Amino acid sequence: MDYVAIPPVALLDDIGGMQGRHLCLAHVCEQSPDVYGAWYARASRDRHEYVTLDNGAFELGASVADELLLRWMANLVPTEVVIPDVLGDIQATVSRGRAFVEKAEDTFQASGGLVSGYLAVGQGRTFNEWCDCVRALLEIPRVNAIGIVEETADWFPTTGGRLALIRTVESWLRPRAEIHLLGTDESFAETRAIAKACPWVRSTDSGKSTVYALSGHRLDIQDGPKIAYPGRPKDFFECAVTHAQREDAIWNAACVRAWCKVSQVVLAD
Repeated sequence: MDYVAIPPVALLDDIGGMQGRHLCLAHVCEQSPDVYGAWYARASRDRHEYVTLDNGAFELGASVADELLLRWMANLVPTEVVIPDVLGDIQATVSRGRAFVEKAEDTFQASGGLVSGYLAVGQGRTFNEWCDCVRALLEIPRVNAIGIVEETADWFPTTGGRLALIRTVESWLRPRAEIHLLGTDESFAETRAIAKACPWVRSTDSGKSTVYALSGHRLDIQDGPKIAYPGRPKDFFECAVTHAQREDAIWNAACVRAWCKVSQVVLAD
């Protein structure tokens, strides 16, 4: 499983430069087009790295407008796009997602659809609703990846969180789509368990390894964090970074990346 660390602008070269797979946020591209947006455009267009353009629903509470997402599709030429979703609402998620893909495919028809495919985020208030939503999303043309948000762990509170969810749906979901975990848990225990038990899960993304670093905390390669998760600062993407924070962020990202690989990786402190 690949780990995609989400960096602030000040750490794009340090953290982004460590990985060949990226997740960038459309609304941050809009806020910082000449730095953040341009960095990911180079990653996609010049370096031909795997770039996922995210709709910003987690950060903003709702997906960005279709027009903004389409604009940054054109600017970045990403590998995939996270289509709009609506928190907890199956019908709105499916209808808005389908409408967006139709609009995108029509807009970029001359470019062969522009992206390699779309990632759709399952929504619902129960496990059965989530399954119904995912099955409907997979009927949308060129949706070939499903995102599982961290909150779905609430449906299996005593039996393994998202690991239990993935094991339950593996028989019908795995043959049809790649799986991406949207966000990691705060202790990374669930992330490590999924990587070990389900190495076929494609990837996960998070800013948590960087958030720990910004708080001056270096992860323990064996035990993970030794403090409670401090929470992402409001100025996360715009914040200034000290040399010590930069070094800790690089270390923390390498730790989580090692945990996401099945083979043992030894890091030199």
